[in-house]
Formats: sequence, structure tokens, C-alpha cells
Amino acid sequence: MKLVNKNGSWTHQHKVWNIPAEGSYGHIEDQVSGEVFGLCNDATDIGTLVGLEPKDRPQSDKQIWQRGVADGNGWFRFKNPCSDKVLSVQTFTSPTIAGNDNTFCIIKRS
Repeated sequence: MKLVNKNGSWTHQHKVWNIPAEGSYGHIEDQVSGEVFGLCNDATDIGTLVGLEPKDRPQSDKQIWQRGVADGNGWFRFKNPCSDKVLSVQTFTSPTIAGNDNTFCIIKRS
């Protein structure tokens, strides 16, 4: 499935993803490359870039995301349990992590 940013276009909007089930933990994985979203340089500060990287074996907490429950319109968030922060995608920029109260981190599958 594709992921849509509520704020508009973003760098990975045309990719097709494998994502965890609602409320579950897992990878956000590009179906073509097999790469997954992970915290760059294993940092956990607000604003840390989230990039595509090879899937770690064994699994790395820096690459695990919890998919939130969708609201009535189908929008949901991904939270990284290692950083306790959510995936944030501002208009046409690379993903980062942000505080839980951040409003532009909501995404929707299409």
C-alpha cells in the first residue's frame, strides 16, 4: 500500500509499503527494495532523520514502529518505541521523528 502524508507530498509518496497491522509492531518496509525505515545514526532526538536502510538481523529497535489505531477518516501514526516519538513527514521532506503532540505526522494508507 502507499502511504499518504496529511500535509501533502513527501519524498516517498510513490513507494509501496509493507506495514504492521493496526496496533502492532513491525517494520515499515519498501516492497521493492526490502529496505526499512530506521532512525539515522541510531539517534532518538526530536528532528532525527528517518531513512531507508537495510533490514537489521536480528531486528533493531531503531527500525521497529508501532502502527496506531486509525481515526474515523483512516489517518494513523507510526510510533518508534525506542525513541518514544512518532514518524513526522513535513511537506516534501524526508521523514523525521517528532513529539507525540505533533500534528503533521499523521499518515494514511491509500
